[in-house]
Formats: sequence, structure tokens, C-alpha cells
Amino acid sequence: MDSYKAYLEEQGLAATTIKNHIRNLTKYSESFPLNADQDETLANLLTYADGSPRQTMTSAISKYRSFMKYENDKIKASVDTLKTETDDIREFCSDFLNGIINNIVINSELESTRESKRKKVE
Repeated sequence: MDSYKAYLEEQGLAATTIKNHIRNLTKYSESFPLNADQDETLANLLTYADGSPRQTMTSAISKYRSFMKYENDKIKASVDTLKTETDDIREFCSDFLNGIINNIVINSELESTRESKRKKVE
């Protein structure tokens, strides 16, 4: 693992990113072989949740496969696809939460207006 860590450092990755890649690689290797072919590896990666969990795991495995000089073209391509999917999920969640916040603000303003009208009537 030391030579892999050195490889990641040579790539100019941040210390936190290196730590995450090693942690993810270790976690993956507890369930799946690291030297499986690309198709099997891609199938294994589908067991991780959509979005960020799958994206980060796929990225870590892709880095490792590059380090080991294993075939990696399909997995590298899936990293880009997963990044787009993750961005779409984040955008949807952000829009959804902003809609909820806007409804809360509007409801609060309506309640405040109603309260003001009640006080004027009294």
C-alpha cells in the first residue's frame, strides 16, 4: 500500500483525497477482488449506492487500476458518467430543498400578514 500511496502523492492529490482513496480501496477489497476484469469490477461497483458513494468508490478503483496498469478504459469512462449523474442528483436535491425553503418563507409571510390583519380587526 505504501507504493500506491506514493503514486497518489506523485499525482499531486491532496492528503485527504489520498486517505479517502486508500480507505475506499481497503473497503472495496474486503468484498471484491482488486484484480477482477473491468466488466466484473463495474458490476461490483453497482452494489454501491447511486450518486456520490458510487462515484467516489469508482474513482478510487480507477486510480488503483491505473497504478497497477490493469485495463481501465471502461472504468475511467464510467467515472465521468457518474460525475454527471452525481451532479444531476445534487442539483435536483438543491432545487427541491430550495423549493421547500421558499414555501416555508411564503407561509411564514402569509401567517405574519394574517396576524397583522387580525390585530387591526381587534
